[in-house]
Amino acid sequence: MKRDRITKRREKLARMAERAAIPERPIRGTYIIRPAVSAACAPSLQAIAAALRDGTLPIDEESLVAASRFFTDGCTALYGYDVTEALRETVRLQQKIVRPEPINLGQAPVLAARGKGTGQTTRRHKLKKFVLLAVCVGMLAFAAVAFGDASGNYFDPSSPPANHHVHDCTLPSSQCVYPHLGVGAFPTILGESISTYLQDPAECNDATDKTLLPPNVASKMPQQEQPLRAGICYTATTLIHMRSIDANDPAPAGWSGPIAPTTLGNGVTYVTYWLLTPR
Repeated sequence: MKRDRITKRREKLARMAERAAIPERPIRGTYIIRPAVSAACAPSLQAIAAALRDGTLPIDEESLVAASRFFTDGCTALYGYDVTEALRETVRLQQKIVRPEPINLGQAPVLAARGKGTGQTTRRHKLKKFVLLAVCVGMLAFAAVAFGDASGNYFDPSSPPANHHVHDCTLPSSQCVYPHLGVGAFPTILGESISTYLQDPAECNDATDKTLLPPNVASKMPQQEQPLRAGICYTATTLIHMRSIDANDPAPAGWSGPIAPTTLGNGVTYVTYWLLTPR
């Protein structure tokens, strides 16, 4: 009986995830979940639904409670206006639901090596890599929708919207004052001189400069196979997709780079790639 209740509960949550992944029509001009959020989070929501329906995948009570709150509490980012924050929260839930097998370093040292593993561990490893790829695909798919209805002020460097900043400061970074941050590598990314770039500088959601996926709880570093960060910045005419990954990983197909190598305390050096698409 208890098993049946758990199965029904997981199926109910899976249906909620699937419904949230489908952009809805407005009700009297308003949305329960904004279409841009649904489009951005769809790959992760579909992965969550598939995992909930996988009877061979153990999911603990804490994760089920987190999923229930995520889909039923109207205060979560899923029901808000910030697409990037909604994507971050959805990926956090995805990591809870589709969690990798723990590795016992004392009993199975070979499984701790990068890219190694057999049986169920290998299948989970492949699923994890697929899920990360799905997130990136979702980010590209929602870009035009997420910013297509922005007002003219949205791209006004003098007054970026809340939780956004603009990279238009040419002073040393220590002297730049939020929301005006250093120009960084954006002139290089856009192939422009600094003077030309400053006529239409890049604006970013604050979450873009943070790690997209939850770090390892103990080390505060990205977990194996996770990007350091991923997000989108934009000018009035161009969307700038950015992704920082392990320097030893292959470059994303069709992306430019790498730039800005950064070595963290976990010993991994991350580099940044970018992809430009018209707005």
